[in-house]
Amino acid sequence: MDFAQKLNLTLFENNVHNIPTLASLLQSNIPFVVVGARAVNVYSDRPRNTLDIDVLTNHYKELADYVSAQWPALTSRRSEAVIQFKLDQDTVLDIMIPYDELLQTVLIDTKAVSGCEVASAESLIVMKFAAIVGEHRPIHRKIIDRGDIASILVANEIDMKKAKKLSSLLYPGSENDFVAFIYQLKKDLAQ
Repeated sequence: MDFAQKLNLTLFENNVHNIPTLASLLQSNIPFVVVGARAVNVYSDRPRNTLDIDVLTNHYKELADYVSAQWPALTSRRSEAVIQFKLDQDTVLDIMIPYDELLQTVLIDTKAVSGCEVASAESLIVMKFAAIVGEHRPIHRKIIDRGDIASILVANEIDMKKAKKLSSLLYPGSENDFVAFIYQLKKDLAQ
């Protein structure tokens, strides 16, 4: 499976549910960076299915307006961190708002894949770690995040110096917690 196939892996590949796809979002000509499971799939030997698309952009208002106009059946909710679009109860798109230094850095730490900008492996690992240590993430999602980090580590050479520097943007001392987490995860993977 090539990078392009991994990027577009979804439960609804044929878009029978009339929800945004990466291709349809690219038609907006609004710049964004793919993050979340779609981006993890680019770096994984074992891509996983996902319904939703997660993107990060400085142009979140414009992209949200585009999505609302193109898919009026979707409902949306905005918080400080994200504009979430749902079809019935299912989240189909998260437009993440780069509200902190880490997310601003992720916007420029990318790689081009099939016409999309995708967050780097190091950025994704740190974003997933941030979700794991965050207090509001449900435990079942944290377990999935840990698995995503593991799949990236298994399939890639990670620049740990770069990842550690990125992780230092989370909170004071976070780089030490990050290194300890990665060390333990690599130890678990070696068993």
